[in-house]
Amino acid sequence: MWSWPRRRQPQCVGTIMAGFLSSVNLIAGAGILGNVGGVPISANSAVISSIGNYSNLAVVTQFANVRSTGNAVLSGNAESGLNNLAANIFPALTNTVPTAYQGSLGSTPVGGLTSIVSGEIDRIMGNGDIGIFDQLLGQADSFRITSNQMINSTVNANDAAATSTYTSQDVTMTGGLSQITVAFRVFGEDLAALGLAIDLTNLPNLGSPEALLRQIYTRTNGLPELTQALTQAGIDRSVIDNIDTVPMTDEQQKIAFEVMTKITRNPLIQILRLLKVTTRGISNLADLLNPVKAFPDSFNTLTAPTSNGLRAIYVNSSGAVNTNLETELPTNVLYPLQGYVTVRNTYSQLRKIIPADWALANKAIQAGLEQVKSIFNTNLPSLSAAVVGLESNQGLDLINALTDPLPTSVVGFYENSFVSGTGLNGTVLLADIIGSAAGWVVTANVSSAANTISTLSSAGAFNTLTNGTNGVYTVMQNAIDGDYGIPDGMGNVMTIPGGLPGAGTYSTYDLAFTGPGSPGTGLLPAAYTLINNIIANNSSEVANSTAAWSNVAAQISGEYALLTQAGVEFANLIPGQQATALVNGLASYGLDTELGGSAWFLESVSNVSTLGGQAIISTMREARNQVRLQSAGVQTDIVVNDEVPQPQAPLSSGQYTASQAASQKII
Repeated sequence: MWSWPRRRQPQCVGTIMAGFLSSVNLIAGAGILGNVGGVPISANSAVISSIGNYSNLAVVTQFANVRSTGNAVLSGNAESGLNNLAANIFPALTNTVPTAYQGSLGSTPVGGLTSIVSGEIDRIMGNGDIGIFDQLLGQADSFRITSNQMINSTVNANDAAATSTYTSQDVTMTGGLSQITVAFRVFGEDLAALGLAIDLTNLPNLGSPEALLRQIYTRTNGLPELTQALTQAGIDRSVIDNIDTVPMTDEQQKIAFEVMTKITRNPLIQILRLLKVTTRGISNLADLLNPVKAFPDSFNTLTAPTSNGLRAIYVNSSGAVNTNLETELPTNVLYPLQGYVTVRNTYSQLRKIIPADWALANKAIQAGLEQVKSIFNTNLPSLSAAVVGLESNQGLDLINALTDPLPTSVVGFYENSFVSGTGLNGTVLLADIIGSAAGWVVTANVSSAANTISTLSSAGAFNTLTNGTNGVYTVMQNAIDGDYGIPDGMGNVMTIPGGLPGAGTYSTYDLAFTGPGSPGTGLLPAAYTLINNIIANNSSEVANSTAAWSNVAAQISGEYALLTQAGVEFANLIPGQQATALVNGLASYGLDTELGGSAWFLESVSNVSTLGGQAIISTMREARNQVRLQSAGVQTDIVVNDEVPQPQAPLSSGQYTASQAASQKII
């Protein structure tokens, strides 16, 4: 059954070509779906080789034979003791599951830890069924993506930049508008009523006569009455004609303000219509510069950011301005910045042009609006439409009490309790979930342990375990084979000769291994004594191999846990399915270039001796190239057109001819 790709391959910039598969992607698909040219995906060869090399070491092989045959005659503590020999002191020597990981991986099976590893690799790879592997890969990758979204968001939410600018969840969820007012409906309605009177891209000049004139004259040639009044008052016509590019002087703005106070009645009505202003109570044009008049329903709710936090702009419903703002507002709205190119209409300048309380209120509103995200990229009608429906955290006291974006308990949950991967900040790598099949952790550590054991073996460190007739492994094997007698519980006993490890007489096989006997203490205690002697004489080498073996066990244990968290039920994976999602998703997998990520994993399990395996790698490289080229605007022919013209049905027409249309006219 064909399935839709997990993430659609990036398309060529500027092309109208349909489709999303490339030619090399199709080659990879033939290999994946039909083994064309050989099996394209299998467990990483290096990890299989490392396990094989380890398993073929003489000391490992000899004990593996003892364990295998011993399980046929031993039971209970004797069987468990043999299977887990040295698990707590030298697990790499006996291929045992380290004691610390037996809670998650279980007691050591007959095949040793490597059999658990091999079994994990086989089930990840679907035991040769690529369709099962495809399903598993999709679930694992989806889990990785969603988990990391939460982990990374947690890190970013409380990073230094976020916490240094954090004010409240209200500010965050409203884009900063709650710093101006939380009476969103009435504020939005006031904004809507102002129509086009305020240019948000010109916020630094908010409240200035020049800014208002620009709004009027950039939308029309102006009204004759307004132009005449300005020129008669002494403002040159060239200033008016270039109002959108040439700044007015403070003296000219002062004159313009006085003119505006006299624009009333019909000229005012025409200007308000021009600016789409419906604000009630505007009696002259200058009223649009007075926030009490411009925001009749919301002015007494307005606040501004100050050096002491948010503070009221107006202290009462009569419109008295908070004079503390003269020293507490941000410097950029109060005074010109010396040595910098800056707007002319700061408070210290604007108060010379319009009434001081109007100027201070306008600068306070400017300071608030400038805290709104991307405010310069919107316009008043759009902003008003958004503001009207905004909601705050009213009544949610615990949310309002937060002093950081995330409380410590939430950070701890996501970073420590939710999931734990080996990526940056604990993010989950695909390798953490299914990496053993690609050799992640396993190859290097199994090889390291094997090299250590091989070196020690060559130095004769294991002679007491393996040599001649006296080695404890040899004695164990002989005992299992009945060479020292076959204890049957009916009087026949086993007697291990004096001078051999575990020497003594035993009534059962189990006692021969665990003791006590007469006079012996058993083969397992004897083995522990000899292995402890080996450790004492080679402590650093044993410590290194034990660490490596624990790393292998930790990887498999981690995979078990993460696959469970990802909701993977191997029994529910459907065999025999076509791996079409893998084919369609190859390009997007190739874009995940993180170490231990999707591209790394798929390269590691691609059989490069086959055309399909090489095509998998080529497809991922191609996808990365496509993104690089797209960023430069370079077109490519990577994507193959998947549209083929089809025969069209002879459907009836719903169109009139010219003569038919002409005949229907009514004259």
